[in-house]
Amino acid sequence: MTRSAPALALALALAVAGCAGSSSAPDAAAPDLAPLPPGDSLPTNAIAFFHALACPQGWSAYGRAAGRFVVPTPGTGGIADGGVVGAPLAAGDDPAHAHAIDESVTLPSTSFAGVTGCCNNGPAAAGTVGFSVTSATASTNLPYVTLLVCKKSAPPESSALPLPPGMMLFFDADACPDGFSQTAATEGRHLVALPDGGTPGATFGGPPLARGEDRGHSHAVSGALTTTASGVALASGCCGGGYAQSGSYPFAAPTANASSGLPYVHLLQCTKN
Repeated sequence: MTRSAPALALALALAVAGCAGSSSAPDAAAPDLAPLPPGDSLPTNAIAFFHALACPQGWSAYGRAAGRFVVPTPGTGGIADGGVVGAPLAAGDDPAHAHAIDESVTLPSTSFAGVTGCCNNGPAAAGTVGFSVTSATASTNLPYVTLLVCKKSAPPESSALPLPPGMMLFFDADACPDGFSQTAATEGRHLVALPDGGTPGATFGGPPLARGEDRGHSHAVSGALTTTASGVALASGCCGGGYAQSGSYPFAAPTANASSGLPYVHLLQCTKN
């Protein structure tokens, strides 16, 4: 399969901008795409997604991104201290996580007349009772699609169609190439294609990810501890106290903070001027 340099550059530009190619389920048929010839206008060290089984000529598979989400590097500069976070996903992995819960309830005291003495081992003692549990492991239910990520090694083709202004690209570099500037609006955030009626550049959720940050979260937990009444054997004496009163005792607390288990790699993102 052959293409002219302008047509090839336009196809690559659309693919990187998210306007070409469709997503597919993991069990969908592999795309019938042969490696493309060189001749595009993308700068050296550009990082791009391809709906293909092999990178085009002049490109090579970018291993640092394998199994990871790509997040624009926060702050100035590139990837020198950005690194990767979390274990990479294997094919078809469903990220999951769990939370620890540490809480306590206070059981009020009650007294009985004539219970001092022997053999009153059934009732519990009054006071604060702590408990520690771990929630079941659950999926994050995060929808995603896997695509081949490649790094440009060849120089740009001067005769190819120029890139359109506003096009955003990732780079494996510490600074944007000539004609590009760092994209401030996306720093430290996951990228989502614009929904119908959405505003380009709108941000949602928490603050941007810091370099190397493994963002965690917690959940509010509430419930009640209900005790079971127990009989006592009366013996001689008076006014035995310190026994727990049967009843229902509510509690509410946050879980421990835990990672969502979403691996990512920081890459410099630049916009064509």
